[in-house]
Amino acid sequence: MHQEEENQQPDDDYWDCPTCLRPMPVERDYDCGCCGGRASHHISITSMCKIMRSVLDRETALKVEVNRLNSALDEVRADLEFRRGLFQVQEQQLNDVRAERDEWKEKQIQQNKDLGCEMMDPAGTIWDYASATQRENVQLKREVERERALANEAIATWRKTREERDEALEALAAVKGGSDE
Repeated sequence: MHQEEENQQPDDDYWDCPTCLRPMPVERDYDCGCCGGRASHHISITSMCKIMRSVLDRETALKVEVNRLNSALDEVRADLEFRRGLFQVQEQQLNDVRAERDEWKEKQIQQNKDLGCEMMDPAGTIWDYASATQRENVQLKREVERERALANEAIATWRKTREERDEALEALAAVKGGSDE
């Protein structure tokens, strides 16, 4: 008897679900394991349809929520990738600036080593001053030698002139002395 009811599918609108207005599925009724009667006596088809509809609505709502969360997750991942790329660019710029700073610092240290005391002399480096002083010293030594040579020549001329004067005085004294005699 249960077999005939399972295969039976009426054609009228009576069998449409009053809740969702869909055609009712073929009713399959099972024997209840507790009371031995039909299981459909424990819960009505309409109640079952309402329960199934609420389960389907909840499942649909959960799918919508999952899709919304997945979309938000995709946005967060895209933002994270953007920020990661931005961080890498900023890190590269920072490394470039640090390298340039270190390069200029090395140049400054080398310049200070090269200049050392030379920074004190506004006329040039101490080595330029030493070279100029040495050239001046050589020139002054040459002038001293020339002046010495001139002085020696003047002394020699003076001595010669003195000797000639002394001779002239002696000759004059001899002439004067000889005329007195």
